Amino acid sequence: MAASTLAWHNVVNVRNRLIFVCKLLCLHRSIDLSRLLRTVSIVNGNPYMLIQRKGWKTHKWEEIMSISSAPSISPWHLIKKYVELTSSLVSPRSPLLTTLVKPFKPLSSNTIGSLKRNLMAQYG
Repeated sequence: MAASTLAWHNVVNVRNRLIFVCKLLCLHRSIDLSRLLRTVSIVNGNPYMLIQRKGWKTHKWEEIMSISSAPSISPWHLIKKYVELTSSLVSPRSPLLTTLVKPFKPLSSNTIGSLKRNLMAQYG
C-alpha cells in the first residue's frame, strides 16, 4: 500500500486509505473510528485526538501515529488531509468520518466496516 499512489485531492481515496491505515496500524475498530472526533491537541510535537473506544464511557485523548517518511500510510497525515478536504461540510468538533453527500451525517460503525471489507477485497 505504501508503494501505491494516492490521489490526495480525492476525498474518497483519502477517506478509504485513512480507514484502512487506522484499522491496521492504530488497531481501531469500526466503532472506535465512528467515535473519533475532529478535536486535535499537539503536545511536544505529537498529535492527540479525542476518541471513545469500545467499552469506554467518555472520550479520551489518544496519540495519533505520524510517519513523516511515508505520509500516504501515516494516520496523522491522512487525517489532516481528510479534515482539510471536508472542513466546509461539518463543524470542527463533530465526528471525523462523515458521509460525502448532504446532509453529511457521521459514518456509522456498520458503514465503516463495509468500507473496510470492500477495501480488503480490493487489496486482495
